[in-house]
Amino acid sequence: MNLAKKLLKYPNRIVVKDRALSSVQQERISELEQNGYVLLENFIEPDLLKEMQSAYHTILEKKCVFELPCLAQTKINEEKHSELINNYFKYSPNELLKYDVTFDKGDFDNYQTIVSKFMPSTLKTYLTNIPSFFPIWLNREIIEIVEGYMGLRPYLLEAYLRRNFPAKYKVMNHFWHRDTNNLDYTVKAFFFLSDCQITSGPHEYVSGSIADKRLSGKPYYTDQEVDDLYPPGSSRRVTSVVKAGTVIIEDTRGLHRATVPQEGYRDLGFAVFLPITTLRKYHIELKRHLGSYYDISKQDYENLTEKQRGYIPKFFIR
Repeated sequence: MNLAKKLLKYPNRIVVKDRALSSVQQERISELEQNGYVLLENFIEPDLLKEMQSAYHTILEKKCVFELPCLAQTKINEEKHSELINNYFKYSPNELLKYDVTFDKGDFDNYQTIVSKFMPSTLKTYLTNIPSFFPIWLNREIIEIVEGYMGLRPYLLEAYLRRNFPAKYKVMNHFWHRDTNNLDYTVKAFFFLSDCQITSGPHEYVSGSIADKRLSGKPYYTDQEVDDLYPPGSSRRVTSVVKAGTVIIEDTRGLHRATVPQEGYRDLGFAVFLPITTLRKYHIELKRHLGSYYDISKQDYENLTEKQRGYIPKFFIR
C-alpha cells in the first residue's frame, strides 16, 4: 500500500522513525516481507523467561485464572454435538453453554481436577491478569519490526496466553486457515514460554502464502487441501519446533494452524497487532466486540513508554 492510501485509510498512524533501524532489524523486516514470518531465537533472556514462566504457572495452576466458561472435551458427544464438530467449534464460550459442553467456575476447585475431569483443549488467560507482561508484548524491538513492516503504528488489540493440551476434537485454530481481521495487515507475535517439539503441538505456517491465493475464500481448509499444494516436508511448510524464549512475528493472513499436542502441553503468548481505519466510527464498534479482550489499569498504562502507550486503545484503560 502506498503512502497516500495509508494516510487516507489510517490517519495519524503513519510511522515517523525516531531513529535509524539497525541492519539486523532491516533484515528481519525483509524476511517478514518475503516469507510472511520472522523467527527470533533466544529473544527472551533466560532470567526474564523464568520469571514469566513462574508468573504464568501461578496465575494458571495455583489461581486457576482463565477464560470461562471453557470447552470440556469430555462432554463432547459425537452424535449429539455433530453441529459443533462440523462447524469447527467456531462459537464463543457463552454460545457453547446451550450445548452443555462447557465447565465453569463452580465445577472445579483445583487445576488437577480441570485437566483430569474436563480435559480442555485450551485454557486462555488474558494479559489483564498478568500486567507485568505488557512491556514484553510491546518490546521495542518487536514493535519496530511490526512498524517497519506495516509502515504505520497499529494497535495491540488482543493480548493473551494459551495452554494447549492433547485433544480428540480439533477446535478452530487447529485447522488450516487465514486470519481475515484486516485486508492490509494482520500481524501476530507468538511468545513461546515452553519448549516446543513435534509432540508439543507446534505452530505451522506456509511461507509466502499471503501472495499465493490458490487456497482462499473459505474459513478453514482440510489437511488434504493443504498437503496437495504444499506437501509435508516441503520447504514452504515452516514448523515451529523451537526452544522456550523464542518469538515469531507473523502476518497471519498467510495459511497457518496450531497442531494439536500429542503429549504434555504447549504454553504460548499472543500479541495481535491490527491497524484501525476510520478511527472514531470504528472504535465504537470495536469496543462492542473487543471490549472484553483485555484491559489495563491506568497505573500499568502509565508505566509503559510513550511509544508503547500508543499501542493501547483508550477504551482498554481502566
